[in-house]
Amino acid sequence: MQSVKNLEGQHEHTLVPLDNSFGEASIDTVKKSGDIESDSDESMVVYDFSDTDKPFTSWSEADFLDKPNQKIRGVNKLFQFIANVQGASFRKQPVDEDVEPVCCDGVFGLMGLTLLMLVDIAYVAYATYRNNLAAEDDVRLIWLSAIFWLVILIKIGRRIVRLGKLKGGCWAAFVPIGKLYHTIAVCLAWPFKAPWRAVWKNVNADKKTIKKRKALVKMIFSAIIMLGFTVFCLVYYVLLVKVENLVSLSGIALLVLVSICLSRFPGKINWQPVLNCLFLQLLLAFLTLKTRPGYITFEFLGQRMAEFLRHSDAGATFVFGNLNCFAFNVLPVVVFFSSFMAINFHLGIVQLVIDKPSAAAAKLLKTTSPETLNAIANIFVSMTEAPLITRPYLPMLTNSELHAIFVNGFASVSGSVMAAFIGFGIPPNHLLIACVISAPAALATSKIMYPETKISPMTSSKVSLKMKSPYQSVLEAAMVGAMDAIPICGGVVANLIAFLSIYNFLNRTLVWMGKRACLGFDLTFEVVFSYILWPISYTMGVPTDDALKVAELIGIKTFLNEFAAYDRLGVIIGNSDAFNNRNTSVPIEYLPSGDWGVTLNNGTQATLMYGALF
Repeated sequence: MQSVKNLEGQHEHTLVPLDNSFGEASIDTVKKSGDIESDSDESMVVYDFSDTDKPFTSWSEADFLDKPNQKIRGVNKLFQFIANVQGASFRKQPVDEDVEPVCCDGVFGLMGLTLLMLVDIAYVAYATYRNNLAAEDDVRLIWLSAIFWLVILIKIGRRIVRLGKLKGGCWAAFVPIGKLYHTIAVCLAWPFKAPWRAVWKNVNADKKTIKKRKALVKMIFSAIIMLGFTVFCLVYYVLLVKVENLVSLSGIALLVLVSICLSRFPGKINWQPVLNCLFLQLLLAFLTLKTRPGYITFEFLGQRMAEFLRHSDAGATFVFGNLNCFAFNVLPVVVFFSSFMAINFHLGIVQLVIDKPSAAAAKLLKTTSPETLNAIANIFVSMTEAPLITRPYLPMLTNSELHAIFVNGFASVSGSVMAAFIGFGIPPNHLLIACVISAPAALATSKIMYPETKISPMTSSKVSLKMKSPYQSVLEAAMVGAMDAIPICGGVVANLIAFLSIYNFLNRTLVWMGKRACLGFDLTFEVVFSYILWPISYTMGVPTDDALKVAELIGIKTFLNEFAAYDRLGVIIGNSDAFNNRNTSVPIEYLPSGDWGVTLNNGTQATLMYGALF
């Protein structure tokens, strides 16, 4: 076996890989000592790595020796020329790691985005010409493509500006595009800011006094607007429609009182962000539930989401066949949606959707940017993924801000879990609306239970969502996203098996104890939950007839598992159609067997076996 000779003597020297520079020196040593006479003989050399100081299992790329430079021959010269042209045209130095996904860096990404947009424009033009917008799907194609083009144009503009700053030269001419965007934004905001500035320009006072007066005037105007809108909603949508709906207002008061009782510093609660968050929740509820465009929008989004998630049936059927059970019907949706969200994060779509709304919400709600950013992110991603978005700022957050992040995580569900709930038959538009309006409510609750007592360094800072994608390609994002769903699915399955089994054992024990006491009904946890939590469900605005059943669902969700609760809610929704058609003037007949008899509008009798729920 050949070995490397030392330059100063002929002593045998075993290679100990350290770094690339050492490798180059070692190969030069080999050539100078006569062990390698030409490039063609290099492949015949055998190196001795028997006595290395570092085990092979711990080696990295830098520990291997570099091969000696070989002369480029034949067609490789053409390939090397193409590589040199690419190196001269594309970026010459890496982009900062916290700016844009890696997938679209450089000229190649810019060309790809432009080509993608041109191809889509050509396709839409051809489809429009052939179909003449005859079907609803054709109109849907138009506006979906318009949104897609807008996103592509924004990303193209960002990349052009970045290339101008990065490479200089002819690309520097595109740098003013970024300044033009800022100028347009300033011009659009000028009609709103100019009168305000003109009023305060004529005030004779020092800057500190003017600042206090500005804050006071803003607070008064905000209070008038919030109070006026709240009174309008109460009168127009409650008092003039159904006075009983005022009961749900007591639920908000009850939630606030309970939060105050559990508050860590009840005497230091800052009510401005609390009231702002509650008002935002009211405004979002009004836009999504009481306005036709808002409700139709969320209904449309819910239907499209349900259609999209049904594509997971293809993969589930291929792997599991036609097995009809929870694990094979619901959990594949979690895997599918997790992979889809990872792709969106890699392409920067999630960041684009979350970044700007969080900055505006932080300014309106008087909360810091990280906690607001996390609240917005929780609408789209899970409570384990949302904090990763604000990970660079976590060491600088106060306990109050960390508490807000925790509360927001528990107040919403991720897209993958939402997909599982949709699989139970829950209306997707209702789930989407609940996720949206829960974000400000969670912020309000967190600011009551753990008020801010410290001066946060993020109060006056603008936090922007600029995270580098952890994936190298779309394919890797899809694969890793699917693999990340495995612990979620495993946790769901394991917890359901364990908790449902324990719950069933305790339930049977409770029934047995009830029978020993000669109770005329089965004493179950459902019965206990329904009576203990009845005040909560009633103050939520649930009708009296349904309050017991909703209280039961709240108890199951709180003390058992939300999947079990939503599964039972899906059963309730599925059996409610028979109740909607019955004549409400005729009461339900409770048959001795436990079945329910109802009279339908057409005069026929219908019997619901074992009631409406079981």
